Order: sequence, then C-alpha cells, then structure tokens
Amino acid sequence: MEQIRSTALTGLAAATRRLAASASNIANQRTTRPVDQDAEAPADVYRPVRVRQTALVPYGVESEFETLESATVVEPDPYSPTGYSAAPDFDYGEEMVQQRIAMLTYKANLAVLSAQGAMEEALLDISA
Repeated sequence: MEQIRSTALTGLAAATRRLAASASNIANQRTTRPVDQDAEAPADVYRPVRVRQTALVPYGVESEFETLESATVVEPDPYSPTGYSAAPDFDYGEEMVQQRIAMLTYKANLAVLSAQGAMEEALLDISA
C-alpha cells in the first residue's frame, strides 16, 4: 500500500513543479534586456522553463525544471536605448495548457490517495 501512496505523492510534487514553472514563465514574460538588432540575447534574459518527468523504479515519478534553449526573441522596443530588446519567447496558450495539466494531475493523484484510504479502511473492517 505504501507504493500507492508514494506514487501519488510524487505525482502531486510533479504537478506542483509544473504549476510553479508556468507561474514563473508568466511572471517573467516581460523581463527584457536592451540589445542591438543583430545581437544574440544576453545570458541574463529570462528563459522559460518546463518540467521534465521521468518514471522512478519501481514506482513514482521524478520531476525537474529544465530551461528551454533558444527561448528568447529580439523584438522592437521603443523604450529600449538601442530600439530593441531581448525577451522570453512566451506563449500564453502553452502556459494555460501546462496549468490545466497540473490541475488534472492534482485531481488524479488526490483520487488515488482517496481510493487508497478507502481500501485501507475496507481492509481494517474485514480484519476486525
């Protein structure tokens, strides 16, 4: 029974990370740095992150943040001293999808924990 609980808890942790990554991307979507039009984005420009999940043996899931490569764009910026700024390559639609996945993952793992609790209760009733 501990395997069920462990799997659900690591799933909840992965959902929390997915939501945190999306929140970070949204909060930093207008973080810009002035650049020349033909220059590459400086290293200190915020780069969006995603969560990579991998299965753990024998059960559970491990999740970690990964920075998306080439996730910046150079765009015109009338407020920049150079006329251009490097900004994160950001897509609100993708962030909404990531948040929806996190919500559904929470629900699924909470249902697993609830079912496990019901099974343990039924087992104790049978044993009594």
